[in-house]
Amino acid sequence: MISPCEGLHRFRAAADQSVDGASLAFFRIIFGLMMALSGVRFLMKGWVYEFYAVPKLFFPFVAFDWLQPLPHAGMLAVFGLWIGAALLVACGWLYRPALALFSLSFLYVEALDKTNYLNHYYFVSLMALLLLFVPAHRTWSLDRLWGRVAAAPAKRGHLWLLQFQMAVLYVFAGFAKIDGDWLLRAEPLATWLRVRGELPLLGPLFAYHETALLMSWAGMVYDLTIPFFLLWRRTRVSAYLTVLLFHGMTALLFPIGVFPWVMMVCTTVFFAADWPRRLLRRLGCDMAEPHLPALTPTRPALLVLAACFVVWQVFTPLRFLAYPGNVLWHEQGFRFAWRVMLVEKTGHAEFRVVSVDGQTYRVWPRDWLTPQQEKMAATQPDMILQFAHQIADVYRAKLGGEVAVYADVWVSLNGRRAHRLIDPEVDLSRQRDSWSPKGWILPEPDDALAN
Repeated sequence: MISPCEGLHRFRAAADQSVDGASLAFFRIIFGLMMALSGVRFLMKGWVYEFYAVPKLFFPFVAFDWLQPLPHAGMLAVFGLWIGAALLVACGWLYRPALALFSLSFLYVEALDKTNYLNHYYFVSLMALLLLFVPAHRTWSLDRLWGRVAAAPAKRGHLWLLQFQMAVLYVFAGFAKIDGDWLLRAEPLATWLRVRGELPLLGPLFAYHETALLMSWAGMVYDLTIPFFLLWRRTRVSAYLTVLLFHGMTALLFPIGVFPWVMMVCTTVFFAADWPRRLLRRLGCDMAEPHLPALTPTRPALLVLAACFVVWQVFTPLRFLAYPGNVLWHEQGFRFAWRVMLVEKTGHAEFRVVSVDGQTYRVWPRDWLTPQQEKMAATQPDMILQFAHQIADVYRAKLGGEVAVYADVWVSLNGRRAHRLIDPEVDLSRQRDSWSPKGWILPEPDDALAN
């Protein structure tokens, strides 16, 4: 029997094994280009103005309350840095400084307002973080061409890290779909498909509930199994064709931006390390890698960092288990957990401000927020709490004294009858956001689960 120490030694030796850097170079090039295009897309659609100049209030993530958007010209400059840095990453010029600049500009934009949170923004942030520690610029880069870095192969462990992150996304997304709404009611997929009836050929099929059920089960099985089929050489090509079909259909049916295309590209990390070089050779372009020196063993500090990253990615999606009730309802532990396409919520929120002398003031979110902010702040408890604190700050300054803020919020989850989400008798201005269970969120009624 192999001892733990021997097993760890063998694992480290395998992770330090030299491999062709062509796959990492391809990943770097396409990742940089897609991130640049994503920034250009923001500019062309006018989202920089709509998301960061028009709103009067913002909903930053926890610990980022101090962040504020720059004036419109400043935000345009931030996106210019984003795009320019992403292009430098693709070229492999000043690779790590460019990647750090891209990461900072991207994270700044995303941390400003959780209204715009999407799973694929979190995924991009993680991939950018991993690339900071992966020398994807030692093959096919300007850094190498112009002598800024020496030629060196990649390590198998570098590919393992990227493969691990892809597998985490898929597997946890699959486990999240083992849910009554998704597998038995086919919701919210059935609701979304019914509005796509105008599509040729496929549209008429979406009127049948059985179509949504079949697609729901197929999506769950796909997410749970696709990383393993991609890892196995014999099934890799057919599995990747499935990736193209699955994400191609997703791009056709749902307006979720560049995420399907990002997934199609990033999934290539499961291929053999030299696959781009072999493909070029078949196309008549022989770009043989010269003999490269052996790599030094990975430093223990980096191994510890990698282990911490793995633990973080495994346990973060599981933190919802610390909270009682349906995570889709109370959303404690919902974000950063790869719960993709599981929720369709509609809500109505009304706030009541009470002064120390008993005067009552009604507050409607539509008078304070953009339509998108109003939609999200009517269904997500932490945003409701943030809005209540923002209201309290304004009325304290206006009235010159303390106030209490109460919320009457009704939410419908995945097509069910609406129920009250927030305890209307709790003064939200006295509540603080934390990782502790939030007693002011009402449990989902039993009759809602039966609808």
